[in-house]
Amino acid sequence: MFRDASPLLQNTPRVPRLVFALVLVLAAAPLFALRPSPKPLPFEITRSPIYIAYWILSLAIGGYASLGIAALAQKHGSKHLWYVAWAFLSDFLITFCAALGEINRLGPYDDNLPKIATMVFICFLPITLPRIVATRPELRLDFDLVPVFTVAALLLMAHYLASGAVFYIFEYRDGAAKYFDGHRVFCAFLLYIVMSLAMAYLAFAFIVRREHVSPAERKALRNMALAVGISAPVMLVTDHLRFLLPALWDLYPREDMFTVPLVFIVAGLAGKGYAKAYALSLSAAAPREPVSAASAELAAAGLSARELEVAALLARGLTYKVIRSQLGISEGTVQSHVSSVYRKIGVNCKEDLIIRFGSALCGDRKPII
Repeated sequence: MFRDASPLLQNTPRVPRLVFALVLVLAAAPLFALRPSPKPLPFEITRSPIYIAYWILSLAIGGYASLGIAALAQKHGSKHLWYVAWAFLSDFLITFCAALGEINRLGPYDDNLPKIATMVFICFLPITLPRIVATRPELRLDFDLVPVFTVAALLLMAHYLASGAVFYIFEYRDGAAKYFDGHRVFCAFLLYIVMSLAMAYLAFAFIVRREHVSPAERKALRNMALAVGISAPVMLVTDHLRFLLPALWDLYPREDMFTVPLVFIVAGLAGKGYAKAYALSLSAAAPREPVSAASAELAAAGLSARELEVAALLARGLTYKVIRSQLGISEGTVQSHVSSVYRKIGVNCKEDLIIRFGSALCGDRKPII
């Protein structure tokens, strides 16, 4: 399965290796997260209209980008684009559940159920991301990890569904317990590792197969890398280092997801840019209708727009009088146009016009002799 993997790894630029190391560090952070501080919060951020608008804007922009990708997938019938769309729709559901969790901190409900739903929807990403590679032949690697990621994600999804049910049946106690206590942090660590590896697998495929990607797609992917490069350090500082460093943790000692909306916005817009570039490459590669010899000859004859109109109506069997009436010109002008058409395309009468150019002039309409 891993045939020729070593040469590919050796030829991979060092920057992606550093990015890969970064995502592993980010994934491991929940394992070492600080416990909730006994200190009261300095303020309740979920009451801020600006914070609420920030989440709503994220859902609107990211949702618009996700639906745009789905529309392109539907238009082109591309399985590759459908998996791109499903990845971003999964991101939308993750962001939506995270938003519910933020809002539910204020009551009347708690944030346990949105947290469980968020983890379940995160499990969709290791399923969809590797399939973005598998459904585009020029990106396929010599080793296929799709089954591995799929099995790992389904097992983790089953865990969260089962543990959520156990939590509400045996542990909930009318909201006294929290779903994420000590014995569930390690499962979150495993899920983030699997998701990070799936992202690294996708990035690795685009890097080693970049010569098979169009310039427009490469530009869109560079924009996505730039977006992640900007948002990842922000996430590192606000969502992870804050949990790890007591000084930052005391500033706001609660696990709020400050950067999830930001990441969804920038990733969604960059993803739509890639989808549009790939759709354009599909359109350029699509087989085109062959141009008939008659159509080519008509185009080369240099007929004016009015002459083409007159010739098309004449080929449909209409008389000079009817053509005059439809176009709002005199019968003498019609005759002048007809003479010019005959001279330019080299015919002597209406019958010759219809026999040689009837199909090209009438399209789906049947020429009448």
